[in-house]
Amino acid sequence: MRSAWHDRMMVRDDHLVAQVRELVGADPDVDERRMFGSLIFMVGGNMACGVRNDGLLVRVGRDATDAALAEASSTSIARPAALIACLVEG
Repeated sequence: MRSAWHDRMMVRDDHLVAQVRELVGADPDVDERRMFGSLIFMVGGNMACGVRNDGLLVRVGRDATDAALAEASSTSIARPAALIACLVEG
């Protein structure tokens, strides 16, 4: 049985989840997993993106992080993801 805490941590934007599912289609390499309080989409066993209650998480890789944040800063509120108190790089 799930706790009330677990249910609060798993809140997500169902419309955004549907959009991501539409983009990844029926790719057999894509797997959905619940982790980090989010619904994470794994591609070939590696985290690619995820949906959480405050938006979309996208893993771009260490080498592309600065460029992705610079490009996104002009059109969105993109920021590096922080899990608990740990900055996630890449």
